[in-house]
Amino acid sequence: MKRVILFFSFLIIAALNTVTYSQYGLSDAIVTGTAEGRSVTFTDPYTNNSRETFAGLMNGTIDGNTTKFYCVDLRRTISFPDNCHKDSAVADSRIVYILNNYYPYNPNPVGELSNLDREVAATQIAIWHFADGVNANTVTHNETRDRALAIIADANANGMITNIVTTLSIEPSVNPDDFIIKTLDQNGDPIAINNIQLTISEGSLSVNTVNTTLPSGESQDVTVIGTGTGTITATAMAVMPQGVTYACPGKQRLVIAAPAIGEREAIADWGALPVELISFSSVINSRDITLNWSTASELNNSGFEIDRKIQPQKPGRESVT
Repeated sequence: MKRVILFFSFLIIAALNTVTYSQYGLSDAIVTGTAEGRSVTFTDPYTNNSRETFAGLMNGTIDGNTTKFYCVDLRRTISFPDNCHKDSAVADSRIVYILNNYYPYNPNPVGELSNLDREVAATQIAIWHFADGVNANTVTHNETRDRALAIIADANANGMITNIVTTLSIEPSVNPDDFIIKTLDQNGDPIAINNIQLTISEGSLSVNTVNTTLPSGESQDVTVIGTGTGTITATAMAVMPQGVTYACPGKQRLVIAAPAIGEREAIADWGALPVELISFSSVINSRDITLNWSTASELNNSGFEIDRKIQPQKPGRESVT
C-alpha cells in the first residue's frame, strides 16, 4: 500500500497593514460674492414654476486660499459674505467631470461660447441638472440652453466613473512594520508637502511629523512601535480638488470649482488581518484532494493561492503535496 503524505501551503494575497482607508476634509470656506455668470430663467424642478436666478460662479476662499464655487443646491439661498461652510462630501461623478473639463479649471473648453458669462451660466445649469434635476430644455435663452444640453450630454457619455483624486494617503511600505505618506495634486501628480502631522491610537510612531518630497511625493518610512493594531491619522494642508462639496446648515450647498489648499485628514486602520479564516478542511480520494474553507470576513483580499508539488522521497515510498 502506498503511503500518501500531504502538505498544504495557504497564501492570502492582500495589501499589507493598511486595510481600510478614508480621506476627510477639515477646511472652512468663506463665500464673498458672485463672479462670472448671469441671470437665467428656467423651470424650478422643486416647484414646477418658472424661476429667474443668477447662474454662475461665486468667489471665496478655503482656509484663506482663493478659489471659486458653483451651487449644487437650488432649494436654499445664500447671503454674502458667508463664513459657515465646511467641506462635507464629494459631488456626483458627472459633476466632477464637468468641473475637470469646463470653466474655470479648463479656461478654454471645447465648444465654449464666445460670451464667458453665458458659458459659465450654461455650466451651472448642467451642474444643476445632475444636482437638482433641472431640465435644461426649459432654459429660455436659446444659446445658454443648447450649450447646457451639450455639456450634459458630454458628462453623461464620459463622466459616469469620474472621481476626485486622493491627495493625501497613508500607504504600506516594504517593511510590514512601516508605512509612508503620499501626497498628490488634483491631477494625480506627486507634490511635496511639509509638516504632515501623524498620530496613532495605540502604541507609538518613530516620528510624529513628516515631509513628502519629489519626485515621488512620498515621505520617509514611519515605523509603528509597540502595537499590532491601531488607527493612524495624518493631517496636512493639502490640495482640495475640484468636486469637494461645502455645506452650511440652512444655506446652499456649494462645490469647489478650482483646486485650493486646505486642511485634510487621512485615516487608516493598521494591523488588522484582511481575511478572518474560520474553517479549513481537506478530503483525500486517492490522488485527488478537495479543500474546503470559509471566512468570517474579507477586506482588500485579491484571492487565495494553493501550492502543490512533488517532494523528494525515499525508495519505496510515495509522497504527494
